Amino acid sequence: MTSLTRDRDYATFVEDERALLQRCAYLLVGRRDAADELVQATLADLYARWRQVRNPRLVALRLLYTTDLGALPAWSLRARFELVDSRPAHEPVDPVVGMLGHLSARQRMVVVLEWVARVPRVEMAAVLDSSAATVADVARDARAALVRQAPELADDAVLVARLDAAVPAEMRAVRRYDDLTHGQELVRRRRLRRSGVAAAALVLLVLVVTQLRPAAPTPASGPAPSVPVVTPTVTVTPSPTTPCDRTLRTCQASLTRAWRATVFEVVATYLDPEGTYFNASSYYARDETDDLWTTKQGALAMEVFKVGDGGGSTEVYVQIATSRAYAPRCGEATGNACASIRFLDGNRFVLSDGLDTNDGLEGQYRPEGTQVITVVARNTASGRPLDISRADVVRMLQDDRLRLPTL
Repeated sequence: MTSLTRDRDYATFVEDERALLQRCAYLLVGRRDAADELVQATLADLYARWRQVRNPRLVALRLLYTTDLGALPAWSLRARFELVDSRPAHEPVDPVVGMLGHLSARQRMVVVLEWVARVPRVEMAAVLDSSAATVADVARDARAALVRQAPELADDAVLVARLDAAVPAEMRAVRRYDDLTHGQELVRRRRLRRSGVAAAALVLLVLVVTQLRPAAPTPASGPAPSVPVVTPTVTVTPSPTTPCDRTLRTCQASLTRAWRATVFEVVATYLDPEGTYFNASSYYARDETDDLWTTKQGALAMEVFKVGDGGGSTEVYVQIATSRAYAPRCGEATGNACASIRFLDGNRFVLSDGLDTNDGLEGQYRPEGTQVITVVARNTASGRPLDISRADVVRMLQDDRLRLPTL
């Protein structure tokens, strides 16, 4: 694809879809200036990816969801912004926007995808990098949360109308920005950054070769010269476990990613030791506690499942809560009865009466009397199931790695 053709196709897409992206962005972040900057950053990034994009609409919607709001391109000169909970007092806000602000980020995105962008469920799963079953759960929870705040939103037509009316008129209109220039600028900066990295690597290589070059031979006669011992300075790249400032979102995101990787490893160790089943995971929006790091109260959760190669039907949900108040009720996910059982080693578990993943297996454990670990293993779709027993769940619950990161 020539540059001219790419620019023409991209400009056509922007003209057709910018108004929709503006509406979606506003409902996601709740402020006009924030939505403007988010759309500009999204379209610039889309242009940079244009050669590899097959479905630009879905990619743009995903970028609205994944773009780091704290690292917008330098052409945006306005003050940085925060999400729905912090907006100028003079900016009028529709009540529906306030209701969306009480949902998690993923729940808001599902509402926007389903009722504003009209994206089919199977494509929503691709946008959110999640399973269709998870998307269905998130959509159900988000709708229930909205209906609790405004019962009339149980009517689909009313929900669509209210969402549309909540968007300011100027955000629904086609707005003119030089998105093509922004996209070209982003491409140029990425090339410069890659060139800078390559140059730095070359300098480092020269320094290493210089250090490794054999030293000059010592003269055969005369006293050896006094040579000061120099200890080379080594720059160490921090590993994911290096302590960081937990008040920063970048640090929180890094710790959360490491936590998810650990949980995936634990699940695979006990439930898929041969490593032939689980190959995907997603963050579970129901437990996306935005203020976990500030209040040190809440929960983190994720699902582990199988995609591709015929698919799998077994999903494993793991949640770790700071206290019982943030843990789900045992039996809520599967509808099974649960009972507290004390084992001979003194450990007490709350276990459901399900016998296999068709019934649904649930278990909860409080290893230190504070944090509550919840595991749910169940079959949620068609596909190859995984053979998991209650004993497997109990063994996994006792793994010391199943803890929240240090808050």
